[in-house]
Amino acid sequence: MRSARCLIAAAVVATVSSVALLAGGATGHAGIIISDGFSVSPTTGTALGGRTPDTADRPGSTYVTTTNSSNQAVIVTTSSGTPGAYVNTATNTTVEISIASDASYAKPTLLTISAEISLGGDTIIPSGSSQYARGVGLGFYTQAPNGVESSSYFTGLAVNDGTGDLRLVENANATGTGGTTTYAGPFVGFSASTFYALSYTINTTTGGITNVMFNGNNYTSAFAGVTAFSNANTNIAGFYGDGESYQQGLVANFQVQGADVPEPSALRMIFIAGVSLLLLGRGKRGAGMAARVPS
Repeated sequence: MRSARCLIAAAVVATVSSVALLAGGATGHAGIIISDGFSVSPTTGTALGGRTPDTADRPGSTYVTTTNSSNQAVIVTTSSGTPGAYVNTATNTTVEISIASDASYAKPTLLTISAEISLGGDTIIPSGSSQYARGVGLGFYTQAPNGVESSSYFTGLAVNDGTGDLRLVENANATGTGGTTTYAGPFVGFSASTFYALSYTINTTTGGITNVMFNGNNYTSAFAGVTAFSNANTNIAGFYGDGESYQQGLVANFQVQGADVPEPSALRMIFIAGVSLLLLGRGKRGAGMAARVPS
């Protein structure tokens, strides 16, 4: 029994230490921050700007959108198919929503962002460095784009036109350039008219990206060593459409979620409890041995 108690205590200590290392000191809000299926209230053609998401656990969060040079707005579209409702980004437009900390909400260190996306039928393959971010982007902004390039000030992943490549865009500048050669693809069997699920997790302490899933496939290894997702680069969540042939990017079931990681103080308490249990087991074992010594 005493041996089992010691083993349990050691396991508690090892587990807590591993959680602390993996979390990278992660803190903040756990659970859903933003979740939107775009199916409540809006009908086809309703502008997205100013709308409150279906679920918004950050008080006062509403969408901000930018129009393109033709003054096309971002709209909600409903259909009888799957998904039943989605956002039509038009071409070169953006959707942003703040997830920055405020008085009643603490932005988590670990964030998972996800959506179902389609290129709306755009099959032209972009060429040249200035076209690197073309397609549909899902990620974060440091500030609202300038209305010229939808990928301006964006850090995240873009599903590229034509091939379905997943491309990393790192804090693109005002002209929308700033992508790297970091990508995964091409996606075998990719269809520009099909909705695909994209999700990934970021750590704003390390800037890293993990759990990169696209259409059920894990592409995390392609983005090893990335450090772009800092706290400063991720205060605004969102997505954009920037079709090479001026077609629309489509986005459904948009969600941002905080990881459920204990606060450092809670981790320390668990650690101390585990060590105490271990020492208690040793102390009782020593006392038992002393009691058996002949007088």
